[in-house]
Amino acid sequence: MKVTVEKTPNATVQLRIEVPATDVRPYLERAARELSKDHAPKGFRAGAVPFDVMRNSIGDHALAERALKELVPRTYVDALLDREDIEAIGQPDVLVESVALDQPWVYRATVAVLPDVRLGEYRKVRGERHLVTVDDADVQREIERLQKMRASYLTVPRGAQKGDRVDVTVQAVVDGARLDVGPAEKHPIVLGESHLVPGFEEQLLGAREGEHKTFPLPFPDNHHQAHLRGKTATFTVTVGTIQQRVLPNADDAFARGLGKFTTLHDLKDQLTKGLREEKEHRERERYQQELLREIITHTTFGEFPDVLVDRELDTMLAELKEGVADLGLSFEMYLSQLKKSPAELREQWKPQALTRIRAGLALRAIAKAEKITATDAEVQEEMNEVLKHFATLEEAEKRLDLDALRDLAAGTVRNRKVFAFLEGLAES
Repeated sequence: MKVTVEKTPNATVQLRIEVPATDVRPYLERAARELSKDHAPKGFRAGAVPFDVMRNSIGDHALAERALKELVPRTYVDALLDREDIEAIGQPDVLVESVALDQPWVYRATVAVLPDVRLGEYRKVRGERHLVTVDDADVQREIERLQKMRASYLTVPRGAQKGDRVDVTVQAVVDGARLDVGPAEKHPIVLGESHLVPGFEEQLLGAREGEHKTFPLPFPDNHHQAHLRGKTATFTVTVGTIQQRVLPNADDAFARGLGKFTTLHDLKDQLTKGLREEKEHRERERYQQELLREIITHTTFGEFPDVLVDRELDTMLAELKEGVADLGLSFEMYLSQLKKSPAELREQWKPQALTRIRAGLALRAIAKAEKITATDAEVQEEMNEVLKHFATLEEAEKRLDLDALRDLAAGTVRNRKVFAFLEGLAES
């Protein structure tokens, strides 16, 4: 097989692939056998028609068309395997030039390729680690969070105070139009902790059950719904039941009630350990991203093909859908609140997508330069972290693309090892 390669516009290459007639012949024979199963001439058994008989029966065009369906994918992959310098992305556009029987077959395959990556002196990159500490105030905040989770509520005949749980019925109007502000009837909020429009909860302090309050409030300039930023809404609120939160005492009995602790001291020790691990994890991620940003700054990238950017945007959109679903919302409702279409989000995200692509390409290039790879055992262990959430492998196979999961796991392990390598260099 003869292969020539030409660089073409828009970060693509074109492979001209010429397959000798002797290599084409087996594909033609298999095509003839397959076609004979449904189109056997009269007097011949399906699947057992001689090649020349089938050729005369259906014609060269039909025979070549069927053979191409197998020949192109196989020879295209073989051509790529012989050219390690070509890192193709996605499916090729194929143009057939010549398929005359008994002659070499020629076709052209145009495909997007990964951009060239020229690393700077990444081995000299250094970052600054921040000291991780856990103090008594951190632990106390966690204790208070647990107390609030196990709090009881007592209905009180007084004005609302900070920390009370209050049932509210809310209407909001902006520019004469009524807003959808979520559950409208008797929605419970905790004053001082509900993170609504700034100033909303303060308006309810001192209000009593059955009271109606009307007040204007501006939406902040960074509000998650862009069309509301800076606009003033008129809120009408009916105050329902007011309940005082009663916290349990933080003592040994409270700790035992959480399940696996004997004393409050045991609970605090475990909270300290957990907080330290969480802070160390966040600090390590911050430090790694600092190193990576510095590496990217000194790395030169070639042209990004559209398919690479589109693929990253697809990933980002899938991540958003998953996050919205975790909140119990429909994606359509979320988009309607944002007043954005998926296409508008993709356009908005392009700079972020390019940043993510650069990061991935830089890590990949370092792994290649340093011969850092993921072993089969490491990849399988990473896959198992996902597969363990399914009752059986059969269930996982129905819901997941295991080949894609394997590629993702291999990339995750490889990147983890690259970061460990970079951290080692930065601290040497």
